[in-house]
Amino acid sequence: MMRTYQRIFDKFNELKYFKYFILFFVGFLLLGLSSIHKWFILIFILFLSFWILCDFSVSLFFVLGMAIAQGKVGIILLSPAEIIIDDIYFLEIYFPIFLVSFLINSLNNQKKIEFWNPISREIILIMFFFVLWALLCSIFTEWKIRGYIQFTHTFIFFLYFIIFSTFSKRNLYFVLKSLVVWGTIYFIMAFLCVSGIPLEFDSLSVTKMIKLKLIFFEGGKRASLLSPPEVTAATLGLCAWSAYVLGFMNRKHRYGNFFLAFLITLGIFYTRTRSEMVGFLFAGFVMVTIISWQKRYVIRGLMLCLAYVIIVWVFAAGLDLSGALKRIQISTDISERASLGIRLGLWKQGLIDIVENYGLGLGTGGFFKYRDQWPHAHNVYFSVLFDLGIVGFFLWILIFLNLWRMLILSIKRSIYFSKQWLMLVFFAAFFIELSLASLLQHEYTHFVWWLFPGLLLALLNNVLRRQNKCALA
Repeated sequence: MMRTYQRIFDKFNELKYFKYFILFFVGFLLLGLSSIHKWFILIFILFLSFWILCDFSVSLFFVLGMAIAQGKVGIILLSPAEIIIDDIYFLEIYFPIFLVSFLINSLNNQKKIEFWNPISREIILIMFFFVLWALLCSIFTEWKIRGYIQFTHTFIFFLYFIIFSTFSKRNLYFVLKSLVVWGTIYFIMAFLCVSGIPLEFDSLSVTKMIKLKLIFFEGGKRASLLSPPEVTAATLGLCAWSAYVLGFMNRKHRYGNFFLAFLITLGIFYTRTRSEMVGFLFAGFVMVTIISWQKRYVIRGLMLCLAYVIIVWVFAAGLDLSGALKRIQISTDISERASLGIRLGLWKQGLIDIVENYGLGLGTGGFFKYRDQWPHAHNVYFSVLFDLGIVGFFLWILIFLNLWRMLILSIKRSIYFSKQWLMLVFFAAFFIELSLASLLQHEYTHFVWWLFPGLLLALLNNVLRRQNKCALA
């Protein structure tokens, strides 16, 4: 009986792969015809949209691919004086299609969508109040248009968060595999980037106030792919941890996954984002300690981890010790024009404004009031504090303290080195990386800060439900 079922399952997979081959072939054919006539681009977009609506896996795959595209791919809104009001990201334009695809998939599978369950209820409620507070703050901001657009980012990313939090274990496995595929693609792009191969596209003017932003990636010393280097590094970090955990969970393809994880890790180092690299390495040492603690080979594990870091460093930048020391020196430079000095100046001004506004903040998008080429806080926590005040900051911290509490509880209750334990530990590693890197990078409107908590909450829902059922049994 088991063999018969396995044969049927294999036959189903063969048909599925054949279906994808046909769809990809038709898609590339339509894309090729667009060189003959421009209207074929529209036909290609309609074909792709129809495919996404009918296949949720493809829809989700595209979302994960666009997670890194925030910042350099989208629509730029300009004021009459050609001052940038804000960006609209492709992720936001894509959301209605993704939502319909999700609902169709749920109806076809006759699956009840459960996002208001006892495990996730508290976090979703706090997150809802955070978004509601962001709406109130957008009303009081000085530059209304930018404030409303910043709120729109937050609101749409919150809706993504809600959908992600409902994912089943099967969806989560698909997400991990997709992130490995995208991480590998991004590594290749990063390698081309640092090799100095220029593949740049200029923004296209649609009207006087709207530009289509198509800067795919630029050649140079830093890998800046479809987003600024720090966002690239954070998303690649999530891809790398996905490859590592799949390597531990899947014996059959273990070394292949580890090799891809190594390549994606190189991609992180290619971005030359110091805060992200430090966060990634620190999280790696913590994860190795947790894994090796029970088997009592902590020292050996940490030494192997250090050797691995050196290998990654050699492949990424060579044995350039003087260059590394120079980067450390630059990182600690607090002069006015230095990276840390600029941040300290912004934070000082932000804290002064918070005091003058009685802790209420400048309103959603209010930090853009600050001058020249640094119109954001370069720190998630200060970004929330300066824009949304003490209330918004309290809600933001409460959300992630709750996630940490549930994560630690789940790890403690799980069987050591089981698949769910490994997933929890590797998710915790990325959580550490993101939390540390956010001290010097990122904003609360960066998509990775909504994508990851949603996936983490989905994992916690699956794990804690199972643990509760076992406890009752």
